[in-house]
Amino acid sequence: CAIGWHVVGGDDPTVDVCRNEDEEAYALRHFANAYAAPQGQQETRIVTFFGRQFDIPILRRRACYLSVKFPEINLDRYRSPHIDVWDALTFNGALRTAHSLSFYARRMGLTTLDKVDGKDVAALAKAGNWDAIRDHCLSDVGLTHSVAERLGLLR
Repeated sequence: CAIGWHVVGGDDPTVDVCRNEDEEAYALRHFANAYAAPQGQQETRIVTFFGRQFDIPILRRRACYLSVKFPEINLDRYRSPHIDVWDALTFNGALRTAHSLSFYARRMGLTTLDKVDGKDVAALAKAGNWDAIRDHCLSDVGLTHSVAERLGLLR
């Protein structure tokens, strides 16, 4: 329904809402272009919450379905520049109980005005409430950065 990201040191966070497959293909290309490392530089570092197991594989699958060229993003838990905040909070899966991003943010005293939970997004899309989806995605981008920063993962 939406793809959101923020390039640290760049402009404001970006959220592309995907009301149909044409918009989704555009969003995937837009993200892939933002992710591409400048020639001669090391692989771009990406920070997600549960992205190694969910977001990145889903983006790659959707790009394949829509014939969108998408970067190979290394998802190896131990050899990738990819930082997954969920992995850090569960000690690489050692803790079997895990919570949502908003749960951890609240426990850390971080403020969020987001009233939407990820499980509500499908119903919001069905109802055509794209603004709520965009706001939720934007909130998640900011919270992921804030939690990663709090954990010392952004050095």
